[in-house]
Amino acid sequence: MLHLLKAEPTLLPVAPDDASGEDIERRRQEAHSCLSCGQRATTVLIVADPQGAWQGKRWLDLCYAHFNAVRAGA
Repeated sequence: MLHLLKAEPTLLPVAPDDASGEDIERRRQEAHSCLSCGQRATTVLIVADPQGAWQGKRWLDLCYAHFNAVRAGA
């Protein structure tokens, strides 16, 4: 997914390992920018490296359009 955005995962904000649905909703309500275009993010995902190279989970904030584009291309 991150390769579709050409994003460097280690530069994404660190997410708590035990993040709950409430944590995700709280972050969605905060004013974060879409990683791809800079507009206000309306979707929040937590991404993890299956090989463990990133040292933890990361927040991925996307606007609706880029969430759908990534989802369609994944």
